Amino acid sequence: MGLYVEFTHPGMIAPGILGGVALICFGYAASLIPINYAGLLLIALGIVLFILEIKITSYGTLTLGGSPA
Repeated sequence: MGLYVEFTHPGMIAPGILGGVALICFGYAASLIPINYAGLLLIALGIVLFILEIKITSYGTLTLGGSPA
């Protein structure tokens, strides 16, 4: 749902972040991707979000999405 909202309303950053993390977690929970790849994808998503924070003004939303919980 978050990815749908992000694609239909570009610029709303938070739904895209939550949708991406939820998609990776769903893939792990449904055993579509093994735990090693799920962790690797989450780390890669975090790095991408940190890099995007430099390019896009999101007032910390991308940094919050990229930081470990």
